[in-house]
Amino acid sequence: MMDFKEGLLVGVIFFFAQMACFIALRRGDASIVTSVMGSKSLFVALFLVLLQFETNLPGKLWISAGLAGVAVALLGWPNKHYRPSFISLGLAILTSAGFGLVDALVPQFARYGDKFNLLFVMVTTMGVLSIPVIPFCREKFFEWKPEADKWLLWGSILVAAQAVLMSRAVGFYEVPTEVNILYASRGLWSIVFAIWLGKMIGLRDASSNKAVATRRIFGASLLVVGIILISG
Repeated sequence: MMDFKEGLLVGVIFFFAQMACFIALRRGDASIVTSVMGSKSLFVALFLVLLQFETNLPGKLWISAGLAGVAVALLGWPNKHYRPSFISLGLAILTSAGFGLVDALVPQFARYGDKFNLLFVMVTTMGVLSIPVIPFCREKFFEWKPEADKWLLWGSILVAAQAVLMSRAVGFYEVPTEVNILYASRGLWSIVFAIWLGKMIGLRDASSNKAVATRRIFGASLLVVGIILISG
């Protein structure tokens, strides 16, 4: 029963954090929202201390978490003459805090209960809460759109696999801060894939000006430093 209540709690938090993320993406620019999400690793460390799950986190964790947040911000910072939506930014911060809280709670709950039950109830709760959102879709929900939905299906499979792997790392091995610092390396991979596949799929990032490229390379370097620190 305890696993059910705790799984229900983290499932509800994750669902509303995900909703905030979707609204932020609708109201603002994806690159800005993604960059703000880099602060998630900081929120994980912060909640671990505030909830007294950890009383003395190693200093290198705080340094790595800070570097990860700065790095992702540099990687996704917009070009000049762009005015971001403050509502979108606020929702992105709320999303980051919600995800950080979930990652701080899951290993603590998993430590004193059945890990599989906890994660199952969490994921099931998110699925059930998603059903009432279907009527708010702009277009027909069950209509198959060959070009868009084909890529959406593949993307969903990859995201689901990533979620399972992250949940196992956080719930079974109790390393939420380290996992989120490593997860922040998605900014580095986005640069690699933009350069590699950019011209083939028509990404504008592949032809970014020197200032943007320099800033992103510097951000990626900070991220690598943070990962090296935590790996040590």
